[in-house]
Amino acid sequence: MEVSFEAVRKVQLQERNYSSLSKLDDDFYDKYLSFIKDLRCRLESGFSLEGAKAFENSDRVLKDIFEQRKHKIFFKAFRDMKNNSVDSNGLARQEKELYTSLITLLTSFNSALSTESRGAVPVGPAVPVVSQPKKILVEFLVDLPQIAGVDSNTTIGPFLKGQEAELSERQASLLSKKGAVAIKV
Repeated sequence: MEVSFEAVRKVQLQERNYSSLSKLDDDFYDKYLSFIKDLRCRLESGFSLEGAKAFENSDRVLKDIFEQRKHKIFFKAFRDMKNNSVDSNGLARQEKELYTSLITLLTSFNSALSTESRGAVPVGPAVPVVSQPKKILVEFLVDLPQIAGVDSNTTIGPFLKGQEAELSERQASLLSKKGAVAIKV
């Protein structure tokens, strides 16, 4: 396959207009990434409006092809897994890696589900336990409007003078230093 903007644009149109994957050479992305790198080098060595347009258009089209094909490969892997027919012909080298990884992942997932349905406990990665921040009881020494919290893009308040509330350790410490709350023991 020739390496040019016209050729990559033709692939883009095929990917946009047809639901099936068009066949690509094994080294398609290698060739076109090299093509774009060459356009960038020419642009850096001597700027021209024509060169900038060629670089921008080629880069945009290649990214669009990648996104279109990525979606199609996900669906192809799912279909092929379901139909028990694995076929990576016509995929570029990087796409074959994605496709085989998806098939492996789907096979593992199906195996785990069938193991669970038979009553066995699957062995898998541990689920991390997220600990909740420690809460501290405080009494407000001043009226406090609703303000941004210091934890996880939260808000707190409004509070009235004399009101008690539980706040995160960080929030309580900060408001205590400002004289807005008294920490209850």
